[in-house]
Amino acid sequence: MKKSYQTTIEDSVETNFRLAEIIGIVAKQRWLGLIWGLIMFPIIYYLGSHSHTEKLILATLMSLVIIVVHLLTFKGLIRNQYRTVLIKAHGTKDPIPCEYELTDENLIFRKLGQELRFSWQNVEKINITPASIEVLMRPTGLAIIPTRIFDGSEEREEWIRYIENHQKTQHTIRS
Repeated sequence: MKKSYQTTIEDSVETNFRLAEIIGIVAKQRWLGLIWGLIMFPIIYYLGSHSHTEKLILATLMSLVIIVVHLLTFKGLIRNQYRTVLIKAHGTKDPIPCEYELTDENLIFRKLGQELRFSWQNVEKINITPASIEVLMRPTGLAIIPTRIFDGSEEREEWIRYIENHQKTQHTIRS
């Protein structure tokens, strides 16, 4: 089975971001921002020229502001970094032709003259969402097949059944 479609930069950003979530990069970025917020507390406290109580309040408020701003923005910043790198790598912001193919041996993804083959024996888990079919590979790989590429729910279910029948471990999550 083969399906050709136009992938967008946002598709690529989402795939890279999801993989970063899965392997823990996003969690590390969250913790780094929280640590910076805590590190700023003594710096702000000791640089202040007010009374002990005022310095304590100011340092606490500034640290909390840093932490809250970080928690609200870090995922967007990571996505923007991926977007910048991917636009440069693709050479365009415009959609790019690509395709997925399912064979008895592999799930194959083709884009920009490159081909990625994901062996069925490396499938760790399948996440099925309304927007996509995510196929997580061992040790580190992810294929996200957008639901919009299918002509209808019947074709989508046919692809899901094919993937489930060919994966070696049966672990599917529907959300």
